[in-house]
Amino acid sequence: MSRKVRGLSLSRLPAYGLSGSFLHELFWIRVMGIRDKVVHITLLVSAVLVLWLVWGTGIHGDDYLLLNQIGRLNIGDLFRPDLHVSNVNVFSPVGYFFNYFPYYLFGKTYLLGYDLYKFLSAVCAGFMAYRFVNDYLPRARALLAVAMFILLPIHDTTLFWHLTHLYVLTPAVIMYAHHLVRRDQYKVGFLAGMCGAFSSFVSPPYTFGLGAIFILEQKWKKAFVFFVPGLLYVVFYFYMTNVLKGHPGRISSHLDGMTFFKQYLLQMASFLDVAVGPSFWLKLIYSANAVTVGSLVLGLIVLAIFVRCFDVERIQYPATLIGGALAVTMLAFGMFALTGFYPQIAFNLGNRVTTFGSLLLAFGVAVLPLSRRQFTIVAAVLLVSVLGLSDHWRSWNARQLEVIHNLQTNTELAKVEPNSTILVVGHHFSKLGPFAHVDFFCEDPVQIFAYALGQKPDYAAYSVSRRHYVQEHDLVDKKWGKVTQLSDEVIIYDAETNSLRRIASDKLNDYLSALPLDVRHWVQLLDDGWTRRTVIYLMPRLEYLFV
Repeated sequence: MSRKVRGLSLSRLPAYGLSGSFLHELFWIRVMGIRDKVVHITLLVSAVLVLWLVWGTGIHGDDYLLLNQIGRLNIGDLFRPDLHVSNVNVFSPVGYFFNYFPYYLFGKTYLLGYDLYKFLSAVCAGFMAYRFVNDYLPRARALLAVAMFILLPIHDTTLFWHLTHLYVLTPAVIMYAHHLVRRDQYKVGFLAGMCGAFSSFVSPPYTFGLGAIFILEQKWKKAFVFFVPGLLYVVFYFYMTNVLKGHPGRISSHLDGMTFFKQYLLQMASFLDVAVGPSFWLKLIYSANAVTVGSLVLGLIVLAIFVRCFDVERIQYPATLIGGALAVTMLAFGMFALTGFYPQIAFNLGNRVTTFGSLLLAFGVAVLPLSRRQFTIVAAVLLVSVLGLSDHWRSWNARQLEVIHNLQTNTELAKVEPNSTILVVGHHFSKLGPFAHVDFFCEDPVQIFAYALGQKPDYAAYSVSRRHYVQEHDLVDKKWGKVTQLSDEVIIYDAETNSLRRIASDKLNDYLSALPLDVRHWVQLLDDGWTRRTVIYLMPRLEYLFV
């Protein structure tokens, strides 16, 4: 029996030939009767929505560092990367080109090119993920699952920041490989699996987790074909770290059994927080507060079209699909526990790590016995939240451009003596409600100064906050343990007011202690208690947050 889409029989839609190419499947939509135009309009509106979401959201974080470096390269250098340069991700031989070529193509001139690239990446990821999910769920539920996975507000970084788009594109390629192998297209599926596995170091949990679906279904040949790319990638990873010594890798050198256990507990607890706990609800509330009237109107139109076109059907519970998503999540927790870093967090650019658990959330919600009204409510909440986040990123990008212009035109800054030390305060992060969210001046302001001025300045620049203090003539960073020697007098640049002032080093502690707290998690707002002590016990390095 064919599935129905609001008066449209899916059996009448064009059958995607299993031997057809990816582009053939993606772009070939056969125009049929008047009823089918509703489906075409739905696809068009989906694309318009994604384009609206990413347009004008700009560049952030390490984009400035990479643009400064790649501006000095030619295209041949991109094909011959220095494996010993710390920011060259040798563990992503396929993803490396997807991340780095846009910097070469668009540079500092065509910034909207990065937004177009985000759009294309999200659309391709959505298509590939949909083909996988639709193997297990009917159209409406598959669409909801894919939309939640790509747009879920707890990992908005992966949609709005170019450098982390692989956190969604990589699993989408692996899901598409799963779809091909499931349809007995072993050769093409294996090649797609190789591309997915070698696109990023985040691939193993997806390859082995989704491969567990074939194990649960007792499809041993399919499981073997699907697992091989992941196994080859693991061999490649350890070869690069232990044989070529091209990169130290991400596995902590101080790891022991108890440390791993504590880290795993923190991964589980922090995921519950971002999935259903306070962080999740705070993210929804503050992102919804950021939505503009224009975005809200577009959201209502999109919601009306989707609700009009799709009926939510009752389904048989896809236990193997949920089992695979659960395996992905558990394996990801283990991977991050090995590093000693990356707790699950809803705010700041680090929220990209929540994509693994988001797959479980998306599939879990999609299989719930939702009524049409409940389906509409879930879709409306998701839309309003992600539209608000889009407006937030767009507004913050505009502010970043203003600050960069200030750096270019500030006459006092141009007169700073060579070899001076500038300490930067203000605009370390955007503010989503009380929470520090999108990075700007928080870590390495030299890269932003170099981006604005066209060359590295002849003075030193450091970001300072309440996590810093002065001991004798040394500036100490509690987070990284970095120590920087200061002269008797330093220059403070306030990025919010575009002003400079000079201050004696022995007066700096009073100044630093009076700076506002960068709130990256709601636990920082609590008084000292068992919650805070538990966090520090599980991950001692986070103590710097509670200053």
